[in-house]
Amino acid sequence: MKKSFTTIFILVFSYLCLSQNKADSVKLQINELGNIYFEKIFEFENNSKDDIYLKASDWFGEYFNNPDDVLSYTNRETGKLKGNFISDYDTPGLISLAFPFIHTISIAIKDNRMKVVISDIKYFADQSYTLEFYLLKKNGKFRKAYKVLKQDVENKVPLVFNSLNSYIISKDNDDW
Repeated sequence: MKKSFTTIFILVFSYLCLSQNKADSVKLQINELGNIYFEKIFEFENNSKDDIYLKASDWFGEYFNNPDDVLSYTNRETGKLKGNFISDYDTPGLISLAFPFIHTISIAIKDNRMKVVISDIKYFADQSYTLEFYLLKKNGKFRKAYKVLKQDVENKVPLVFNSLNSYIISKDNDDW
């Protein structure tokens, strides 16, 4: 009985550990100026800066409905891409409503590496209201009233990182 329980426990624990999503490693951060951002550096074996740049550029076209409206800066020589995108987040209240927030995504690429930063998150309708306005008190601590918004941001932003990483590491299948 103990052996079967131990075996089941090991199998379930192994499954849970292996099925962890890469987005879990992307956490909400606050810089010294009190600005909220997300950042992750990805490592890719045997990928040139140019290869990663082309795939990241293609990802914009696949992930966003209007990549021309999203991308605001591209430079293949320096390996940099920058753009803005909109994502809806649930806000607290008697009725949970989704409000659109605009984000800046910056990608810097070197051989075998890519740094992705999502920052400058603002309420789309009035961009003077930043995510910091909603989530942080003047002392830098999180507001309890906006816990739902914070959780939704922490759940959805890492999905962008995951999508980009998955796209970069996917093998092209042009042999159709």
